[in-house]
Amino acid sequence: MTDPNWSDFRIILALDKGGSVSGAARLLGVDTSTVSRRLAAAEGVFGAKLIVRGGGAFRFTPEGLAVLKAAEVMDATVSTTTLDVRSMRQAAEGTVRIACVPTAAHVLRPLVGEVGDTHPGLHVDLMSSISGIDLSKGDADIAVRTIPPKDPGLVIAHTFTWGSALYASRDYLARHGRPDTPEALCDHPLV
Repeated sequence: MTDPNWSDFRIILALDKGGSVSGAARLLGVDTSTVSRRLAAAEGVFGAKLIVRGGGAFRFTPEGLAVLKAAEVMDATVSTTTLDVRSMRQAAEGTVRIACVPTAAHVLRPLVGEVGDTHPGLHVDLMSSISGIDLSKGDADIAVRTIPPKDPGLVIAHTFTWGSALYASRDYLARHGRPDTPEALCDHPLV
């Protein structure tokens, strides 16, 4: 008995995705008789019936489900590996514009050097400003924000958390008083 190869698993995956022999044939770009021959060959390699046909429909046998499960894992591995290898061959190049508030600039500044060291063709343009940045209009590629954006078309990822605090000298508090609420900060100069 020969060992199965990728095409034996691939035919089972195509049958599952296509939902029928003709659907599998369309996915694979072959005719239905080729799908039937490949299925028979796979069943011969595995030494078990993998599907049970009934009219135009079929169902997987327990052995067929085991092969399908393995085929799904293999397909995911092949897809991921293919993407990884292709991306390794393509050097990252160009400019990525990152907009951030000034308080985040010191956290992100080391990133500029790290990216340049790792990907010499890639340049990070760090834009530090309190003015609004509209990603949908192309003002920047990435925005580090302290509040979530409202645009549903943006991909949001929580990257890091940083705290903030307000400080005042004893003399200042003696002259102007301590604010009790965030709203009371409007009556105080902030640096």
